[in-house]
Amino acid sequence: MIDCSEQEFPREPKIFPWEAALILLGLLGAAGSGLMVMGRPIGGCSRINGCENNLSQLVKAMYNYTITQSPVEGEFPHDLRGEQFWLILYSTGEVDDPKLFDCPVRPTGQVPPARSAYQGPRGDPNTYQASDAIGADDRSTDCHGHSSDPSVAYNWVAKSGDAHKTPNDQTAKWAVIESMVRP
Repeated sequence: MIDCSEQEFPREPKIFPWEAALILLGLLGAAGSGLMVMGRPIGGCSRINGCENNLSQLVKAMYNYTITQSPVEGEFPHDLRGEQFWLILYSTGEVDDPKLFDCPVRPTGQVPPARSAYQGPRGDPNTYQASDAIGADDRSTDCHGHSSDPSVAYNWVAKSGDAHKTPNDQTAKWAVIESMVRP
């Protein structure tokens, strides 16, 4: 058995409170100064995740709409296509924050009831499978600002409510997604 009571262990470096404050101020200043991480501005990734979150929140609100306000309980609106599919949530009060419909990466300022930055279903979503796309970023508006960059991932949401990111260079996958949604 090894007796550790007599051993010397390395001591943790001591940081004085004023040093910690300087380090924190330096980090905060770097974050606000437009530094780049992997060629993208700090904060860009969180805004892109904001798009995914918006789509996820919209599909959850749509499921709530199907229970509380749909003419046929449990069914999506049969006649709404594209962005109008999402905008019904604002006009009925299911979603009261207009920013949820706008792109957090490049806000258009055209919030409901005028526009939505997200595509909705091309056909009757009640006929879609759970894994089928019922919403997606509108890649034609270059919301993320990098539509020519094949590695940039755009967001889409399945009928099941699962949100996904798919890189721009997966053209076959995007062809399938865009066959199911439209602006």
